[in-house]
Amino acid sequence: RDLYSCPTRRASDLTVRVIYVSGHDERQRPDEPSPHQVLKGESVIIGTRISTGPDGRVVLTPMPGVRSMIAPNTIITLESASDSHPTPTEVTHQATLDLKVGSVVSDLQKQPGASFDYSIRTPRGLAGARGTTFTVGLNEAGIQTIVVSHGTINLTLADGRTISLTIGQVSITQPGGETEHGGKVSELSPEDQKSADNWMQT
Repeated sequence: RDLYSCPTRRASDLTVRVIYVSGHDERQRPDEPSPHQVLKGESVIIGTRISTGPDGRVVLTPMPGVRSMIAPNTIITLESASDSHPTPTEVTHQATLDLKVGSVVSDLQKQPGASFDYSIRTPRGLAGARGTTFTVGLNEAGIQTIVVSHGTINLTLADGRTISLTIGQVSITQPGGETEHGGKVSELSPEDQKSADNWMQT
């Protein structure tokens, strides 16, 4: 079929898959009354909630060239996933994961002719990337920590402010919205350094 007759595909038409599972992990689709064990190779639809246990890890491919590693003690929901074809030789992949608690490590490797619109959402804001490696962590106290390992990300905070973070930089946002950002981990207070180091080790 001609690409222009179907310019955008939603997650039901895409292949959002689980490529790795360890430990005890559960997933619950929006049409299911109860959760089930996550299985390697299964597809993930929009609205699916994934919870990892203390020893659990799950890796998703929300779009080609992207791996999302869901760390232990994490709860996420696949908020959206789609692709569009602005020209016959170009494709834009889009996906957003909603992080409730825990952490997600994202690795984006761009492919020729493809553009990425990939984001991690938390109550503190939206971290978006086009091609990079970064970690978003949200602890039970509601403190958000973002560490960029490669490339650049744009962070849009809940109050509308936009922050750009590059390789080696970190952002910490408190539940009240106070944000410390742009510096290296070594420039943070001892308490914040410990928090950032914990997420980086994850």
